[in-house]
Parts: sequence; structure tokens; C-alpha cells
Amino acid sequence: MVCSVDANEPLSPLISLISHRVHKQSGHGFKDGNYAWAQQRGLPVTMVDLAKAIAQCSICQQQR
Repeated sequence: MVCSVDANEPLSPLISLISHRVHKQSGHGFKDGNYAWAQQRGLPVTMVDLAKAIAQCSICQQQR
């Protein structure tokens, strides 16, 4: 399944912080791995929030 996300659409400041932290703490993985990591810890993020964090991650963009 392919998900298209507008990385320019802003997240709320708290969700943005949580999403970026989840992405970093889970080892710069992709949405499914990030989401599982967040769910195991009870963090309130969605797949869309994580997709935006990945799209905005400079490390992940360099690896593409």
C-alpha cells in the first residue's frame, strides 16, 4: 500500500515533537516499524503523523 503525504501540512507542535522523537528513537525506521514502536509505548501518533515525520527527516532524505 502506498501512502502519499503532504509534508508541508503542519502537525500540531506536540504531535510533531512526539512523531519526530518516535522516528528517531525507533532507529529511523519506516511507518510500520515506527507505529509499532509507538503503540508498544502508548504514544498518541497515527501513521499519517509518522509519515510526515519521515518525510521531514533530513537523515532519511539523504539516505534515499
